[in-house]
Amino acid sequence: MSPSRDAAKDETGFTGRQPGAVRKALGMLEAVAQLGPGTSAKEIATLAGVPPATAYRMLNQLVADGYLVRVPDLSGFALGRRITELVQPAGGGTGTELHDVAEELRSQTRFGIHVASFARGRLRLVDQDPSTRLSASTCSPRRRTPTPWAR
Repeated sequence: MSPSRDAAKDETGFTGRQPGAVRKALGMLEAVAQLGPGTSAKEIATLAGVPPATAYRMLNQLVADGYLVRVPDLSGFALGRRITELVQPAGGGTGTELHDVAEELRSQTRFGIHVASFARGRLRLVDQDPSTRLSASTCSPRRRTPTPWAR
């Protein structure tokens, strides 16, 4: 590493460019949360305002770290398991209670149970069944066929 780079690092080990990268990564996670499962890299880059080449590198890192996952048909991305660690309420509040209820139901059935929240016109997965993956075709917001409960 060059002397100028060493001088630019503080005691945390961050260089001057890294906080910007953190902002971009968080913006990309927000884009996936907003657009939903199956969101393409191009859509993520556009919404987050990140150049495509940078977006592809960062998306690969976010997948490697578990913050994002590729949907089964590899057409896009969805939020990963590590996101739930970030959104769990501190001290165990209702998020833990909800998870416990979902786990109890999962232990009593052979089907996957996923808990979702619908607010402000957006559907969000709150607790995904780790034994059953959702496919992009079953949970994509772009799906145009009416669901049985939407009649």
